[in-house]
Amino acid sequence: MALTLKELGLPCRMAAATVDWQDEIGALGLETQVASFADRADLILEHYSD
Repeated sequence: MALTLKELGLPCRMAAATVDWQDEIGALGLETQVASFADRADLILEHYSD
């Protein structure tokens, strides 16, 4: 999405920030087989609360 917006000449700051955030979360190496979204969110929150 960020690249599409950029190619259209539109601001892509929020889309680029989302890409960065998703990359950061993916690099945490958290368990991906967690049953629910809420459980995955809890894992992320636990990581950042330390």
